Amino acid sequence: MLYVDVETFHDYFLISFLDDDGRVAHYEMFEGKHWNPWPIKEIMLKNTTVGFNSNHYDLLMIAAAIGGRDNAELKALSDRIIKSDSPAWEIAKSERLKIDPEWDHIDIINVIPGQARLKIYAARIGQPRL
Repeated sequence: MLYVDVETFHDYFLISFLDDDGRVAHYEMFEGKHWNPWPIKEIMLKNTTVGFNSNHYDLLMIAAAIGGRDNAELKALSDRIIKSDSPAWEIAKSERLKIDPEWDHIDIINVIPGQARLKIYAARIGQPRL
């Protein structure tokens, strides 16, 4: 099982995977760095991934990055997702994004009670780092 998180800025994009042994793999896109989507495609196809609010955000961003969008396009998509009240399927359709049906993914936002952000949940359980 791998835990996945995506971070997006206007000039930087990051996908991070954490395994059960605490090992982290980072895949970055920024000016001057070659972006190779193949390892990410393989990771997503060969592993069960877990995220928080990932069905609505991270999976769309990963699909867009794999699909060849650059940092500016990814940031625009990120802003649209965050600021929109539209469901993920509607954004995916309008952006022509396809989440691979073979991705085995669990979004834990629906199994955690309440309406807080992930950092709030971490603080509530006494996580030393947020």
